[in-house]
Parts: sequence; C-alpha cells; structure tokens
Amino acid sequence: MDTLKMSGPDFMSYIRRGMSGLGLPESPRITKAEVAGLQFHVRTLTAEQWAALHRFQERNPADAIGRMVRLVAFGVCDAAGEPLLTVDEVREFTCAVAFAIADRVAVVNKLTPFLPTVAPTAQ
Repeated sequence: MDTLKMSGPDFMSYIRRGMSGLGLPESPRITKAEVAGLQFHVRTLTAEQWAALHRFQERNPADAIGRMVRLVAFGVCDAAGEPLLTVDEVREFTCAVAFAIADRVAVVNKLTPFLPTVAPTAQ
C-alpha cells in the first residue's frame, strides 16, 4: 500500500490499525532490559513514533541502519518512559551494542529482531 499519499488522519488511522493488529497498546508499556551490562528500560512505541519510523522506511528503503538507530532512540527510555537517547547519540554506539539494543526494542514492539539467532535444537 502506498501510504505516502495518505492524509495525516488517514495515515495515523492506518498506523493504529497496524498496532492493534500486533496487539500493541495505545499507551507505551515499559519493561526493564540489559545489554552488555548496560541496564535500561524499553517501551512500546507510540503511534506517532511508528508513523515516523514507517515514513522513514518508505523514503529510505535501503537504510536499515537509519531505521535501527531510530528504533533504538524511540524505544530506549527511563523508568518513567521518557526518551534517553537521540538518533545522533545512538549512531555513536558500537555496531554490536546498537544491534543488541535494537533487538530488545524490536522484541518489545513485536518486530523481527535485527540479529539472527540460533534456532533451538529439534528433539
């Protein structure tokens, strides 16, 4: 679906339907996380953050790193749910740390993790 041509209210309705389909709450849900000894909180994204991420991806389909740093900046927060990082700050992380944090944010937001994981052994 070409959402670039959608009006603001129609686009936000589209985003909220997608969130609802994933079972994501309207208000952010906050959980504790840890990566490489760094403890922080992760939240589910707001509809506005989903919309910004979606628009970025539509306009920059080949920029997976740009999508990942935005996901981290939108999803990492303090215990009260306030953002802790900017896109520029996330760009300063090592690749391994940034991807590991992005995976935590992705899982909380019911997205596919960025890093491949080893499949469990079949028994």
